[in-house]
Amino acid sequence: MNREEAPAVAAPGGWFIAPDLWTDMDQWHREVAAIRRDRPVLLVEQPGYERFWVLTRHEDVFAVSRDNANWHNTVRAVLGPDLDYQQMIEQDLPQPKSLVQLDGADHRDHRAVTNDWFKPAAVGSRQSRID
Repeated sequence: MNREEAPAVAAPGGWFIAPDLWTDMDQWHREVAAIRRDRPVLLVEQPGYERFWVLTRHEDVFAVSRDNANWHNTVRAVLGPDLDYQQMIEQDLPQPKSLVQLDGADHRDHRAVTNDWFKPAAVGSRQSRID
């Protein structure tokens, strides 16, 4: 999608979806700091995008990550235009199935495959390679 085809974006949600607004990162950070101060939990509803929530404070992200009853993962874990998602479906591409797209038993079972690799002792033993 080129810029002429892209839907118009409105503040404050536009700061999270419009690529041209990311060209000046100092300005982006100033705008998002104001959003964090004034509306730390923001529902973004923009034409051409599935609505989504922006959480700008660590404590809110942490709370949501622990609230499985009200917040669920989605196959659309990567923010992008509806058109991109629709093209993926039309081309019969498989929908993503990683930990960020799974909930409940599916999440638990997939996580169990690599869980031991991410325990502190295991990561510590690979720290020199990681560095």
